[in-house]
Amino acid sequence: MGMDVQNPQPALEQLQQALLERDVELAHLTDSLLADFTENWRTSFFKSDEELQTWINQAELAFQNVSSATSRWMEDASATADSTAILWIEQHARLIWQCTRSMATGAFEGRDQAMAENVNWIIEHFSNGSPVVVWAHDTHVSRGEATRPEDNYFLGASMGSHLARQYGDAYRAFGLSTYQGTCRGTISYSDFTQIAFPLYTSPIGSLDEGLHQINESLAQPYFFLPLLSTTTNPLPRWLGEPRPVRYVGYVAEDFGFGGRHILPQQFDGVFFVDHTTASTEIE
Repeated sequence: MGMDVQNPQPALEQLQQALLERDVELAHLTDSLLADFTENWRTSFFKSDEELQTWINQAELAFQNVSSATSRWMEDASATADSTAILWIEQHARLIWQCTRSMATGAFEGRDQAMAENVNWIIEHFSNGSPVVVWAHDTHVSRGEATRPEDNYFLGASMGSHLARQYGDAYRAFGLSTYQGTCRGTISYSDFTQIAFPLYTSPIGSLDEGLHQINESLAQPYFFLPLLSTTTNPLPRWLGEPRPVRYVGYVAEDFGFGGRHILPQQFDGVFFVDHTTASTEIE
């Protein structure tokens, strides 16, 4: 819901549609400013620094134009639904600008910082004081509280690390792990065809294999493990050591144990499914 900046296509489409309904001239101006980005954002890895900076400048100008317009529209908004629609128009423009800046950094810091900013935006405008659930990859929700940066996901620069610093114990992060099975993902970072692929058995010594041993002792297909250590309920020592953890993103990856992390310094708890099966499309 308007949080991640990895794929700007939905924001581009919804922004253009909304502007055409409210201000055709602004829609055409915005389309002109974002034309090259809209056409070529999927090939950002091959763009020069100068080209990426041009995208940033054009997206910033587009955001400023849209922000000025939405401020005027909000003054004339007569209903909550109309105010909400106007807020999202500005947010779509902000997402696009954030995306260009994230692409220019060539790393995860910009993307995850933007994700945290967008979560805060959603909380500010729509939570009404109610708890908010954010669904994202383990790497993004992780708290990043290990002393050594290399023991954290994204070296401690994840979205969850920003939110944990801001909200403290009011922010709770939960991971998801599996021992083996199948998963669904794209063939590559450029071929978005979705396939079901195998997840090889977690190797001995990995966190996922350790969770499998716990699961075996419980004799059930899944369980939830709280990771808050207390005096009366201390965590096993092996959980406090950096261990290989399975990584699976949106691209098919059958093994993916390149990273080592300390689980309790990343999550407040972990959901473990011993044998997972690939998702299927709903007809």
